[in-house]
Amino acid sequence: MRIILIILLFTTALIGQADKRGNNWVIGRHLSVSEELMELDFSSDSVKMETFMSDHDMADPSITTYCDSKGELLLYSNGCSIYNRHHEVIADGADIFESYDLIGLCPFGYTGTYEGVTFVPQPCKKDIVHLINLDLDIEESEFVSRKLMRTTIDISNPDNPLILEKNALINEGRYESGTVYTTKHSNGLDWWVCLLQLNSSCYDCFQLSETGFSEPVVSCTGTNWGTVENFTGVGTGGFSPDGTTYIRFNFTYGLNIYDFDNLSGTLTHREQIFLEEEDFLGHLGAAISPNSRYLYASAQYRVYQFDLHADTIEHSGQIVDTLDFDLQNNHRFRISRLAPDGKIYIAGFNSPAGLHVIHKPDLEGKACNVEQLGMRFPEGVVHLAGLPNNPWYGELPDTSQCDSVDAVTDPISSSFSSIELYPNPSHESILLQLDLLHKVEGISISDMSGAVVASKSYKIFLTDWLTIDISELPIGIYILTLYTEQGKAQEKFIKI
Repeated sequence: MRIILIILLFTTALIGQADKRGNNWVIGRHLSVSEELMELDFSSDSVKMETFMSDHDMADPSITTYCDSKGELLLYSNGCSIYNRHHEVIADGADIFESYDLIGLCPFGYTGTYEGVTFVPQPCKKDIVHLINLDLDIEESEFVSRKLMRTTIDISNPDNPLILEKNALINEGRYESGTVYTTKHSNGLDWWVCLLQLNSSCYDCFQLSETGFSEPVVSCTGTNWGTVENFTGVGTGGFSPDGTTYIRFNFTYGLNIYDFDNLSGTLTHREQIFLEEEDFLGHLGAAISPNSRYLYASAQYRVYQFDLHADTIEHSGQIVDTLDFDLQNNHRFRISRLAPDGKIYIAGFNSPAGLHVIHKPDLEGKACNVEQLGMRFPEGVVHLAGLPNNPWYGELPDTSQCDSVDAVTDPISSSFSSIELYPNPSHESILLQLDLLHKVEGISISDMSGAVVASKSYKIFLTDWLTIDISELPIGIYILTLYTEQGKAQEKFIKI
């Protein structure tokens, strides 16, 4: 009997298995009166806080952390140096910028950039992680970043991470000195790294796949961040958990909302919203709820909520909290970040007491429950402004896609006597033919750069035919990989 299956291609994930590589934050400021920093561990139902003695800072807006998939801290960085889980600088991990300390503050843990460093894991290599960072230069009294760089680290020995390559160039250009944000590719495995060109409306997005970083996908759309004289385009923001919305917030240029195509890497400006707030420092905060629906703007004296599902987002705006000036040590609402526990945390510009907390950000209006200083710091811990610039990891990636696609046909088992695709070329669908019984575990389709553009995992016995819908794929040449319990096989096809 001939079996024909129609498969709709979509991104797969391992449902219910959380990826915990962002589950530990390191924050705090080293002062002469206090040498304690703090780890926040989000791996359990309640946040675990532990302090440690330190001679370095993790307080300013460019900090990032990295854990293993179980949530154990492995690395963290303040943009100046890279530290291990024992809070020591790793070998060759100091002075990670090529030309850096322009303002003499690196010994104090201040990079001069805002959210300009982040860790990104290498797809298909569980022991490799990249620290992505911008360099810093001065051009006519303005901070400029000319290089996007990576430092590649081997974490196979958690107690002794090793730098494999330091300050390797990803791309050279003229970039705003900060706001390097990352989100998962639609295939659930690769990553997008996006940043703003200087004095421009153009963004460069780089795809990180198992073969490395792509050439930039350039999107010029919406607000030009260099039109107001003497006002920088530095801002804060990032991606929604589902990777389909990008936000960028700056007092001068407003709250800007973009649609992001996490398959192609293109941005499209959707809306610009100005809030009636005063801000002379520029780094206001913005974060999106776990369900990717509600956008929160933390704007000094007020916290705003906007519904991203609204036809006009600005019209959905409402104030969900106002700063309580009577609360001791309460400081203004500034940089905000969605944490692994599903809550949004907000730092002040100078926050010796703690962080503000949005406890239920998936709920509309004041039901979101903003608690000012809802997280109190232990005595002795002092913080300044930053929260870790970590991506939203969500669920564990489907690593079945990680087999190399270098060979066009790579039968691992001799049980494959043939694999054929036809018609080839095709426009709407292709038939995959097998002449023996196989337990099929999945398929993936990759473009010629090796980037997976569609995939499906399942368990089913297949005797002879598989019908695959390719109508949504762009015209081009692709490699289809078939995974079975006996091995895998690959074949090229052409979409016309």
